Amino acid sequence: MQNIIAANNPEIDVELLMRRIHEEVTRHPPGMTAPTTPANPGSALPLGATATIQPLTTPAKVAALAQKPSYTLRDFLDDHDQDFMISAYRGVLRREPDPSGLSHFLSQLRSGDYSKIEILGRLRFSPEGRRAGVRIKGLLMPFAVQTACRLPLLGYGIAWFNGILRLPVMMKNRQRFEAHTAYWISQQQAIARRIDQINESCDQIQRQTHRLAESKANHPDLDSLRERLQQLTQEKASQQHLAEMHQQIRQQMQEALAHTASRQQLAEIRQQMQEALAHTASQQQLAEIQQQMQETLAHTASQQQLAEIQQQMQEALAHTASQQQLAEIQQQMQEALAHTASQQQLAEIQQQMQAALAHTASQQQLAETKDTLTEIRQQIFDHKRTILDQQRRLGLLLEETRKRLPAPLDSEQLTALLNEDEHLLDAMYATFEDQFRGTRDDIKHRQQIYIPIIHDGQAGTPDAPVLDVGCGRGEWLELLRDHHLSGRGVDLNRVFVQQCLEDDLPVVEQEAVTYLRSLPNHSLGAITGFHIIEHLPTRILIALLDEALRVLRPGGIVIFETPNPGNLLVGSCNFYLDPTHRNPLPAPLSRYLVEARGFVRARIIELHPFDLTQRLTDGPPQWVQMLNQRFFGPQDYAVVAYKA
Repeated sequence: MQNIIAANNPEIDVELLMRRIHEEVTRHPPGMTAPTTPANPGSALPLGATATIQPLTTPAKVAALAQKPSYTLRDFLDDHDQDFMISAYRGVLRREPDPSGLSHFLSQLRSGDYSKIEILGRLRFSPEGRRAGVRIKGLLMPFAVQTACRLPLLGYGIAWFNGILRLPVMMKNRQRFEAHTAYWISQQQAIARRIDQINESCDQIQRQTHRLAESKANHPDLDSLRERLQQLTQEKASQQHLAEMHQQIRQQMQEALAHTASRQQLAEIRQQMQEALAHTASQQQLAEIQQQMQETLAHTASQQQLAEIQQQMQEALAHTASQQQLAEIQQQMQEALAHTASQQQLAEIQQQMQAALAHTASQQQLAETKDTLTEIRQQIFDHKRTILDQQRRLGLLLEETRKRLPAPLDSEQLTALLNEDEHLLDAMYATFEDQFRGTRDDIKHRQQIYIPIIHDGQAGTPDAPVLDVGCGRGEWLELLRDHHLSGRGVDLNRVFVQQCLEDDLPVVEQEAVTYLRSLPNHSLGAITGFHIIEHLPTRILIALLDEALRVLRPGGIVIFETPNPGNLLVGSCNFYLDPTHRNPLPAPLSRYLVEARGFVRARIIELHPFDLTQRLTDGPPQWVQMLNQRFFGPQDYAVVAYKA
């Protein structure tokens, strides 16, 4: 054969051509790849070699985090955009994101108004997040710093200081990004050289092919050369496609480098590189993998069925069935697994499992029905209370109207009619208190701290009773009664007043200052107000303090508890959960007001700090102390003062 080719084409060195082809086949069998770059950058790669590029990182993790008691910041920050929000809601709040919340936080994240740290912090330290109680290691310090950066004036300085502290980290990240950029540029240059080598090899083979075609068109060696040419052509097309993607990636990397390269852009570049590498897989490798998968699936079908049945059985075992049924089913499962389970055994096990699951479903439905009935019962109670309140108000209106009809109404009756507008939301606010204030037992437990103060002041006796202004649901009055202390309350909310009267608590429906003005001098031993002064305008608050000083006997006590705006979470968020709050009162201001109106020995009692497990422990001591005080310190405080 070689002699025939040589005779017909004396200018072709057939032996040299065949030797090169056999050497290439021996050196690079199908499925193997040559090194990424040759030892000498200027030298050509061996014929048939392909450049390989290692990805920077593994593919991104799935956005849906598994629910576990604690996380690290890295569990969330590796995700971006909507995947990050879904992970945050599922991990922190233990639920799927609601459309309004997802839309709000996505717009804030994309616009740059909120960072990922701030969004995680707002979700974690919201009322719902605190109820979930998920621990995120390393969140508190960056969230506190970024929150402090938003403070007027002071936040600007904190932002500068934080930027200076993070400058070494930012420089290191920039150097790493530049190194990655240089690496991908070198990869693109290597691909360009490889494409040139492939083009040159293709041209040589085409020239040799044309010469062989002139001698003998159907020669077997010519067929192998044609197949080799087609392989090189396909490889050239894939390499050109890869080079185009590298060019696009290089352009994106240069643009990202101009803006200090965010992690999200790097993740997109890595993903594109992985997609490019995925497209360069040979068809032969895919075919081999597919064949192996089919063979594996042919031998593991029964095992997979058994595994699925076992998983379903474990779910059924977790919720249902008597011990005897579970033992029988588990024994049958073990026998089936030991003997690879015939189809008849599998059918019997599935039937028993379905029966167990049906029993579980009925129990779950019963539990859901009980929960629904409880919610409906609470709603009916709220609606009944609202209807009764509206009926009382309507009866009063009709009674006042009938007193003078058909004669015109006098000013007192008109005032009574107009004042009814102030009670439109009484029932709604009572429902609000039930949901956000806490249970009666919780409130009574918190107020136990004031009982020794009342005893020390010799108040709570029949001749020196305690008056609770804005008594609400009457937890404090009930606590006084439990300790055999004398007390009464005054409140404007008719629903609260009616509830207290039903509990045999002495309560009057009237405005607090008006009621105090009706009392004689030195007639009370103590005046208390829990979460009332933050509802009052300054003018009314001053009048309340003045009347309290008048009606208290010498040595009498005033106690006013209010939210603590010194806690940043309370002052910036939790305070505004109550729509009737007016302005937060810092502790120094409250102490100044009571002392300015004549009280003495005023002091502040800090109350209800966050759980110690949520406090920061790592970091510089001065930062740890400041952040714990500002974020996890007392949520409320009480100002206590005495009449001279």
